[in-house]
Amino acid sequence: MTSHCYRIAYRSMERSLTDEEINGLQWNVREQVQSKLKVVLR
Repeated sequence: MTSHCYRIAYRSMERSLTDEEINGLQWNVREQVQSKLKVVLR
């Protein structure tokens, strides 16, 4: 097994993003990565 680490920065040029907005985006990214790339996330 190999391990990879990625960093994603969520930014808006118009305003500050809320924690709830970031959490929603993050879970969407995680679900998409798991289903499309067939990987195990920790």
